[in-house]
Amino acid sequence: MRLMVLMTVALSVGVVSGAVLPAPRMSLESGKLRVNVPAKLRGQRLRLVERSLANSPDEESVLAWEGVAGRQIVIDRIHRKRDRLFRTWQLVDMDNRKLTHSFHVVDAKDRKDGFVKPVLRPKEIKGVSCIVGIEDAAALGTKYIHENLNIIELWMGEGDAIEHEYDGEVFRFNKHRIKILDDRMQQFYNYGIGVFLVYTNGFSNYPALCPPGVKKDPHMNLAGFNTETPEGARYYGATCDFLASRYGRDDAKYGQMCGFIVGNEVQMHFIWYNLGEAPVEKVAVEYSKAVRIAQLAAWNWNPDLRIYVSLEHHWTHGNPKSKRMVPGRTLLEFFDAEMKAGGDIPWNLAHHPYPENLFNPKFWNDKTAKPNFDTPRITFRNLDQLVKFFKQPKWKYRGKKMRDIALTEQGFNYNPSWPDGEIVQAAAYAYGYKLVKRHPEISAFIHHRHIDHALEGGLHLGFRAFKPGTISTPGEKRMIYDVFKAAGTPDEDKAFAFALPVIGIKSWDETPEGLAEPKSIFSYDEKDLVYDFRGNFSRAEVNRNSPDCRVNEVMRAAGWLVSSIYQHPPEKGWSELTFRLILPEKPKGKKLVFAWEAMVDNDASTGVRFRLLINGKEHWNEVCMPRVAPKPGEVDLTSLAGQEILVTFGTEANGNMTGDWANWIQPVIFKR
Repeated sequence: MRLMVLMTVALSVGVVSGAVLPAPRMSLESGKLRVNVPAKLRGQRLRLVERSLANSPDEESVLAWEGVAGRQIVIDRIHRKRDRLFRTWQLVDMDNRKLTHSFHVVDAKDRKDGFVKPVLRPKEIKGVSCIVGIEDAAALGTKYIHENLNIIELWMGEGDAIEHEYDGEVFRFNKHRIKILDDRMQQFYNYGIGVFLVYTNGFSNYPALCPPGVKKDPHMNLAGFNTETPEGARYYGATCDFLASRYGRDDAKYGQMCGFIVGNEVQMHFIWYNLGEAPVEKVAVEYSKAVRIAQLAAWNWNPDLRIYVSLEHHWTHGNPKSKRMVPGRTLLEFFDAEMKAGGDIPWNLAHHPYPENLFNPKFWNDKTAKPNFDTPRITFRNLDQLVKFFKQPKWKYRGKKMRDIALTEQGFNYNPSWPDGEIVQAAAYAYGYKLVKRHPEISAFIHHRHIDHALEGGLHLGFRAFKPGTISTPGEKRMIYDVFKAAGTPDEDKAFAFALPVIGIKSWDETPEGLAEPKSIFSYDEKDLVYDFRGNFSRAEVNRNSPDCRVNEVMRAAGWLVSSIYQHPPEKGWSELTFRLILPEKPKGKKLVFAWEAMVDNDASTGVRFRLLINGKEHWNEVCMPRVAPKPGEVDLTSLAGQEILVTFGTEANGNMTGDWANWIQPVIFKR
């Protein structure tokens, strides 16, 4: 029996108003769904209606039960071959007016044979990602890895398929791709390695998989999960359910995972979890549905599987109203409110505490990692703040249970231009490991990555270099290789001892608070900012010979989105962008510093020549190539304090102009 419910907004909206009551608790036990009826509604004639987990505004509701309510309403889980575990619910009156917020199953006690044992979850925390050669990773004593999976790979391809029944329908998955995943998962399990499965989405010939209206991002070609439409939620749910059924088995026939990481670095929702340009409220609603569906799939098979929310290191830094990326704490607050409104579940956190500058591994100098909850970033320097934050009752599951924190992706860069580059990289890992071990609330520390990758924006994060002429074929070992190997073993302290003087401490109990701050253009106090060229772009006096010149956002490295001035060179000659400004008087005890980075963001480019003129005199001239780290530039302007100056940015094609996406990253003048 179908019933049109007269509502014009989705039931998932996380604000309860008027007489609408909070979500009642719904549980699954012995094949029955049980709704605890709010005391105010008992003795009244009610209707229990259901919708899909997408809960879209234009959906019809289905009448599941009607009658005079007692303490509980009990219905069958399976109805006409459909599984009601995967539904959104609401209590309405006889005129179809909503009486409660929408709700879901939040307790599931039913168990399937063969899915009753805890999954593999080693006590040792050390791990590594993007493994190239499982034997090498196992020899290092690796106990955790994260395995990346783009779900479109499970749906694409022809030939044999693996069939899986979900919610009364049969779905067909790509047998060839699954066999490849099975082989890796089995090897990991045989070596005693716990697996976090990081699954993302892309663009494919299955339109139901992609969120409506989302366009391909030119950098990452990723999409968020489609939880907006009933069909999209069904395909996504089938995927989660299949993975839980395959890699949650007691016998680990195909290998085993310890948890789902839903998407990647979701606060960067225009890059890593592409929902298009969207306000944080929408991101929170759609992501909460994706996390909830994953949890229901885990409960359907092995309830010991954990579900993780993925965030990177920006905590309060950024614009909360941005439609492309928001601070992590902002997204968490909206997400948590949405989850609690629809019925809280035991979600957990997968955090990425990279150093503030991904190219500088000296996180102990991170200026934006503050010792409080309002810190711009959470890196290894202030990791204790993340733990303290989640110890607050508000952030515990049902106010009592601490949510698990897993550090599932972060790396320390080797800088080949530093004479001590290998030593600093290895010291950063040793110190990071010691800091993580202080917190038993953190279950895993996974270093990114095993082998350097040639296309990772100039970063060198691996335990090994890649062989010249390859993308990620294992090459020479670095010092960090043996340091990682010693972590968690009796040789740890001896192997780590070299790092103490590198960091500037005498014991692992010390905190190097007094060390000099790094000279990073991304690390100055706002009160010391003199002039931001991006913010004053419209005031440029000259904008000559550039086919395209504008304020831009560019991926500096591995998904790290930063603002820039984009200045495409012409076919011949120089493009010019000139600003006129007056410098302040000489600051007492400080210098006036003009700093920037230059970067080419297109592999098709043959390179771009950048130059910087001040009052017509050239102060910097460099050729930048794609696929390498940005080139930093800096000029001391203290001698020009109090004067009017002309600053001219210039770009010139280094060959032809094809793909010359030239960017001046965060050009600013500040006091230092």
